[in-house]
Amino acid sequence: MTTSYEERFDDYYRTEWRHDAGVRGEDLLLDHYPYSVRVRLPQGGWWLELGVGTGRVVWYHRRTLQERGATCVGVDTSPAAVDRLRRTLGGVPLHAVRGDIHRLPFAPGSFDCITLFGTLQAVDRDRRIDAVAEMTDLLADGGRLGFSVHPPSLLELIRCLASPRDFRNITSGRWLRRELGRRRLAFTLEKHRVFVIPKKLLSLLGMRLPVWFGFSEFRSGRLTRAATWLFRRCLPFLTFGHWWVWVEKPAPAPTKEVPG
Repeated sequence: MTTSYEERFDDYYRTEWRHDAGVRGEDLLLDHYPYSVRVRLPQGGWWLELGVGTGRVVWYHRRTLQERGATCVGVDTSPAAVDRLRRTLGGVPLHAVRGDIHRLPFAPGSFDCITLFGTLQAVDRDRRIDAVAEMTDLLADGGRLGFSVHPPSLLELIRCLASPRDFRNITSGRWLRRELGRRRLAFTLEKHRVFVIPKKLLSLLGMRLPVWFGFSEFRSGRLTRAATWLFRRCLPFLTFGHWWVWVEKPAPAPTKEVPG
């Protein structure tokens, strides 16, 4: 029997993630994805996190929410995830909602920021950028939507051998640029990576250190720029990561008054 993308994750939240059900703080954030993309929110703003899972992204940005007096609406199709969110993220301005990204019950212009960390993979590959274009209707003027998808890599291909249907999740930068351009979406594209083998070795030694690199904000120094260059060109077979795309919804141009 074939299970859906959503059913697989509901089972994942009910079983494999039990080991960190009580974990709070930065230790929650060092695996799987780097959550330090900048979530820009105006004072009193609204953020929609689709595929919120167990709230790791929201927890990382909790201070931003509190300082800006902003609110996050976290949507997930998994009952297990939503239940756990309500139990573990008390004190964070978060509304946890069970819902389906294919049928979002929100009015146009409701949010200043929308994020999807891997969630877009629940949408058929040929429909993904159309779905992104449709979701931008939920943004207020000047808002932005961010999403991640997986780039080609040797480690990604090896992982897909165990689950061949995951090959559909591999996305080239050329394809992304072409499809986003066809919809006339204003976007920026970054490639984020993790150096996988040292991370696994550190884990065996009981150390949990973030080893993600490739973020624009991490490339400000000479050493970080050199490291990024080395891993991109010399050691691509050891890296795994994602494309991160920000889609901007332009603010309307100010109207000029015509002298009477």
